[in-house]
Amino acid sequence: MEMFEAFGFSQRVMQESYWVNETTFWRPDPTAPERIVRADRIQDVEDGLSEFPHTILSQARIHDFMLDTMLQSPRRLVPDTPSTFTSTTSKPRLGVAATSNQASTTTRSPAVAPSASI
Repeated sequence: MEMFEAFGFSQRVMQESYWVNETTFWRPDPTAPERIVRADRIQDVEDGLSEFPHTILSQARIHDFMLDTMLQSPRRLVPDTPSTFTSTTSKPRLGVAATSNQASTTTRSPAVAPSASI
């Protein structure tokens, strides 16, 4: 999170991410082993460890934030990659993206989100 602050988008990350405040432990219920029960709950991060919270956000979303920051920079930076997004197909529980390795003008493709969450 400290690095995102240096790039100027930590507030966006904090607004969109899941905040991890505690960790919970589960075990089989002693009276009904086919069920689980919460056994314990602890604070995730020690107080005062960082000025920023422990958060979880998709790597693709962080990538979008970095691309936006690059595009808004004085040089209007754009990544130079040999691959270009061409298409996507969806199969049950599997998303497949096709790319082309032709050297071409780089354009930013819209994000493709699989149906499963992380």
